[in-house]
Amino acid sequence: MLVKKKVVLAGNSGVGKTTLAKRLSGSLDTPTRMTVGVEFFTVREGDVKLIVFDLAGQDRFRPVVKGMGRGASLVLLVFDVSRPSTLHALRDWVKVAGASGAKVLLVGNKLDLGSRVTEDELGRVARELGAAEVILVSASTGEGLDRLKQALLRS
Repeated sequence: MLVKKKVVLAGNSGVGKTTLAKRLSGSLDTPTRMTVGVEFFTVREGDVKLIVFDLAGQDRFRPVVKGMGRGASLVLLVFDVSRPSTLHALRDWVKVAGASGAKVLLVGNKLDLGSRVTEDELGRVARELGAAEVILVSASTGEGLDRLKQALLRS
């Protein structure tokens, strides 16, 4: 029996949400461009199918994406580890996604650029947002993506 899960990617523009979604879905062969509104991807592994909603990160699209998290099993709050301001912006994104009852994962992307986020900062924001897990990845190099995919599939 196929189990379907709605997964929402939320975070500031330029943190790598679309590249991350493309990597997870195996469709990285197409060029990545700015997301307008919402893009959809699917990830299938065994009897689990993830329907990934990639929310645009620009402020002008917030009215469009607001509440897209309704019915989500998981919300991935994505930030760029080389830009600490994107971690702190997740406080707003958890509200924009509007996924009450969903499991929240904090995903730090762009590890290949070097992290400027301290462990203390990361732990504080994760606790504040009720994140079940923090996973650091590089969508460019693939580092940490297996761990993220496994976390998505078991959640």
